Amino acid sequence: MSDFVDKVLRENASRASAREPPLTYREAKERWADVLEKRAGYGARPAASAGHARDGGSGASQKGGPAGAKRARAGTQSKGKEAKTAAGEPVCFHFNRKNGCNRAKKGAGCDDGRGGTYAHVCNFETAAGKFCLSQHSRVGNH
Repeated sequence: MSDFVDKVLRENASRASAREPPLTYREAKERWADVLEKRAGYGARPAASAGHARDGGSGASQKGGPAGAKRARAGTQSKGKEAKTAAGEPVCFHFNRKNGCNRAKKGAGCDDGRGGTYAHVCNFETAAGKFCLSQHSRVGNH
């Protein structure tokens, strides 16, 4: 738990100094999954439960903006839908982030160190349940 809190506090402090908004609920949840992945004995990313806010709070107004203003989002978002290749291989979330993936390379993707392999393709959602899946990362392409 302390690793997660430290990670979120560090990232929010960095964002604050760059005058960016803090992590959304969804982004913080992704950091929690990252921490769990690094801990031995914990399984894959937890699934979102129906009782929790699933939109990450991204519709909330930001400080300094007009009341009720919504944050712009790129692409369609179907909550809880994981991008997978035609062969059923999950798409690497880390590959599609600003800092890229630093996991061990395996084929055209990566290995999480626990036997899970992920494809290095774009996870941009073009329509409900449809993903780009091109051989580029989401960052800078969508």
